[in-house]
Amino acid sequence: MISAIAGTVQQAEILQLLQSLHATEQRLVELTGGQVDAVIGPSGQRHLLSSAQEDVLRIAGTFQNIFHHAAVGIVTTDRNHLLREANPAFCAMLDMDPEELAGRNFDSLADHRQQTDCRALVQAVVRGERQGFVVDKKFRTRSGAGIWTRVSASALRDADGALEGLIAIVEDISERKAAEAANQQLSARLAATIASISDAFFTLDAEGCLTHVNARAARLFGTTPEYLLGSPVALQPGFGAADPMGATLREAMAHHTMRGCEVLLDGAGLWLEMRAYPAAEGLTVVLHDITERRRREEWQRLLETCISRLNHIVLITDGAPLEEPGPRIVFVNEAFERRTGYSRTEVIGRSPRLLQGPKTSRVERNRIRAALAMRQSVQAELLNYTKSGEEFWLEMEIVPVLAADGSIANWVSVEREITDRRRYQTQLEQQAALLEQVQDAILVQGTDQRIRYWNRAAERLYGWRAEEVLGRVAGPMIGGVPDAVEPAIEAVLANGAWSGELHQRRRDGSALVVEASWTLVRHEDGSPRAILAVHTDVTQRLDLERKLRQAQRLEAIGQLTGGVAHDFNNLLTVILGNAEMLVEELPPGGELRQMAEMSVAAAERAAALTGRLLAFSRRQALDPKPVDVNALLSGLAQMLKRTLGEQVEFELRPAHRLSVAMIDPPQLETAVLNLCINARDAMPHGGRLTVETADVRLDADFAQAEGEVVPGDYVMVRVSDTGTGMPPEVVAQAFEPFFTTKEIGQGSGLGLSMVYGFLKQSGGHVSIRSRLGHGTSISMYLPPAGQPAVPGRRAPRRDGLRGGHERVLVVEDDAPVRDHAANLLRELGYQVTEAMHAAEALQILRADPAFDLLFTDVIMPGGMTGPQLAVTAQQMRPALRVLLTSGYNEPPPPGCDSPAGALPLLSKPYRRHQLADKVREALDGRAGRPVGGV
Repeated sequence: MISAIAGTVQQAEILQLLQSLHATEQRLVELTGGQVDAVIGPSGQRHLLSSAQEDVLRIAGTFQNIFHHAAVGIVTTDRNHLLREANPAFCAMLDMDPEELAGRNFDSLADHRQQTDCRALVQAVVRGERQGFVVDKKFRTRSGAGIWTRVSASALRDADGALEGLIAIVEDISERKAAEAANQQLSARLAATIASISDAFFTLDAEGCLTHVNARAARLFGTTPEYLLGSPVALQPGFGAADPMGATLREAMAHHTMRGCEVLLDGAGLWLEMRAYPAAEGLTVVLHDITERRRREEWQRLLETCISRLNHIVLITDGAPLEEPGPRIVFVNEAFERRTGYSRTEVIGRSPRLLQGPKTSRVERNRIRAALAMRQSVQAELLNYTKSGEEFWLEMEIVPVLAADGSIANWVSVEREITDRRRYQTQLEQQAALLEQVQDAILVQGTDQRIRYWNRAAERLYGWRAEEVLGRVAGPMIGGVPDAVEPAIEAVLANGAWSGELHQRRRDGSALVVEASWTLVRHEDGSPRAILAVHTDVTQRLDLERKLRQAQRLEAIGQLTGGVAHDFNNLLTVILGNAEMLVEELPPGGELRQMAEMSVAAAERAAALTGRLLAFSRRQALDPKPVDVNALLSGLAQMLKRTLGEQVEFELRPAHRLSVAMIDPPQLETAVLNLCINARDAMPHGGRLTVETADVRLDADFAQAEGEVVPGDYVMVRVSDTGTGMPPEVVAQAFEPFFTTKEIGQGSGLGLSMVYGFLKQSGGHVSIRSRLGHGTSISMYLPPAGQPAVPGRRAPRRDGLRGGHERVLVVEDDAPVRDHAANLLRELGYQVTEAMHAAEALQILRADPAFDLLFTDVIMPGGMTGPQLAVTAQQMRPALRVLLTSGYNEPPPPGCDSPAGALPLLSKPYRRHQLADKVREALDGRAGRPVGGV
């Protein structure tokens, strides 16, 4: 303010000086006409003006210098207020040129939105009532921006005192105006802040007199703020020298530190919390009404006293937060401490979740949290843990306590221990769950045989839902042979219990067998009340037992027939070989030649029979290869059509992009032919026979139901007919050897058993589906090869027996067979050395390893098989070729990886040309090379 006054005084002095300078300048003009500064005499001599005139000229120069170089704006107007002159400072202020300003009305340059009406002041100056005036005026620059100025104006008069115009000094005060505006805003905000304080608020000077009192403090003192200002605060009730608040104020004033106290204000009945803060002029004092808080604290102390006596747990928390870590505990009673083992000091300020543990139900916790988030009371049962880790159950009810503003101030939980009840309830639930979850069907029948209880397992077993059977008689629904059920009822009524097997039926009519255990439930007086029945489904078990017995029977038959066939094949090898030699040696047409030919034919029939015996016993010598099954069946189709006859319509349905199967091709052809012939025989009046292929995946359920099959991917060949079909009892025995439904002499009963044994030996499976009058479908599942198919090779032409001169080591434990094979090889030109077992063969190879071919039986005594001998021999002589021979294919012992599948095999009994071809093939071709070689 002082600087503003000084500025105004300075401007007034400048105006007076400018007025004098301007008047002097005008006088000079009057004296000289504005053109003469010297006079020239008649003689031509220059006469300067007088010294007074020089002073006038000097003063005029000073005016021009001030006018052009002043830091403030200076303007002059004529009597019509039109601008005559504007100095550079004023032009720069408005960002305009002097030419633009000349002749413009001075008032037109002002911002009309902030126009200060100074017309009355101007008129007063014109009339001579005022020498000048000072006013704040806002102008607009060329760009339209506003600029605040302070205009100091004064009249310009001529020598006669007539008004010529105005002269004004214009000072830029924009920064000061901005500062003043900011000051006003800050003052307004401060006033609003103080006014918004809900607490009583006042200030004191150093003498303890009130310098400011807000409305709340005035109401507290019982008067108006204006009445209180300037009076000592000690005159107010409760603030005297002997009062606690008065003493607190003196301490704060004396020590210049913050002091506070809580006091009950007599008469008003209010509890006040006073805080006194040191200030530059004295103290700032805030009085906060804590009456409600003190009342709540009193109520809380009373509540604590009451609920501390309760046996139930009482726990109180803050109202928030509900999310982690949860509301803080503010109170627990003694029952809480006794049951949890936590002291009050250990839990105050912590979340109740410290009592929860790994078995506390997350679902129940989420339900509680959701209810609390909805500001609702909630009841729950929750598993908690004591400080020592002991589990205990609480039944709790949580209710909100609302604050005055409607917000939730606290949550109160009253909790009652229900550990014993929950333990008993859990036992009941477990028992009920067991009854519902057990695999056995459990049902309760009254003495009138009406069903009273029916668990879920019974629903699954019989297909009837509980609501469908309750109250109904069991017999008509689940059946059972009356001759078996009635004695069972009599036995349980007489003895109190009965167990046995019952044949019953499901809702869909399918038969089942249950293992039943019945117990009589009695009334308290001992009279019969109901029968508790536990039924275990043993249908599948009995079926598996039947299949197991069948498999064991087949295995026993297979072992017997396999052993017999093996010995038979050794004998047939010698018989067939010798008979064949006799046929070749004897002249044609003779009786002995005919007898020899009959012997050869009989031996071949016997060999075929042993082959069938080995097939169902799973011990035939197989030569599995990657086979394109579709191609094999296409090649077989024409022969099948001729075999089936015109009455049977034949259809082949090959699958697109069928996988390659690992199977013995000739044996597969034989199996398909057997199935097609059986299908033809089942359609005496004709029908349709379909052979189809597909890639299938057998799952675990199928494998369990069928038995003896590994789940996985297979190549399926299915033969279906529209024939007479078979009843279930025939289907159950269809794969058993020597079982047939054909007339005596029309079938051996080995056809299906050969197919079954061949597929099982090949790592596959076969299943049969048939209904009487609806035909039969037999599916063969072949193992996939996982590699491309091997193209079929034609049998070599036998223009003559092919021999050689290579060295051959023959290893055979059966002496006649060994002698026969050695003689045949010698006749073919080979150099033959004989050994009766693997150990002797290895001795010979160690002494002289230069053999070209090892021709060895597969099964030999001494603990080493033919394939194992081949591996050892090829380690001694890598170039050694191997040819195996066997009357049947014995599975390798567990843990022994046999390389037999990688070596050529000559099955017994064999003809002389077969031996010659196989030996030559082993010596000349890829067959018989070292295992893993190229």
